[in-house]
Amino acid sequence: TVTSWPQSLAYRIVYEDAAGTTVAANVCGTPTTVHSVQLDNTSGTDECFLKVIDGIKATVGTTEPHWLFPCASGKIAKYEIPGGLFFAQGLTFWATREETTLDSTATSVSANGTVKVTFLTTSS
Repeated sequence: TVTSWPQSLAYRIVYEDAAGTTVAANVCGTPTTVHSVQLDNTSGTDECFLKVIDGIKATVGTTEPHWLFPCASGKIAKYEIPGGLFFAQGLTFWATREETTLDSTATSVSANGTVKVTFLTTSS
C-alpha cells in the first residue's frame, strides 16, 4: 500500500503487511527517496532480512540487493537514514530468512503471522 496523496504532502508511506519472497517491484512508480525503514518481525520465529534494490524488477535468489536490513525474531527494527537513500529507477524489495543473495527461503513466522515493512519516502 502506498499513500495516495503525494500532491498534498511531501512524504508518502509505503506499507507491506506480508513481506516475503514475492518481490514488491517499483512500488512508488517513480524515483523516490527513502528516509526510514521499519521492519516488524514480531511474529517471526527466526531472523529475517529485508532486501532492497534501486530497480524496477528483481528475482529472488538471483538479484543481489543494494541494501540489506536485518531484524531479529520477535522484534521490530527501525532504520533512520539521514539525508535519505535515493532510488533513481524504483524502490523494489523482498524478505528472506537468510542474508545471502542466493537465499530464496520464505521468512519464518508463527501461525497466521507476517513480516511487515514500512518505508517513509518522498517523491524525487
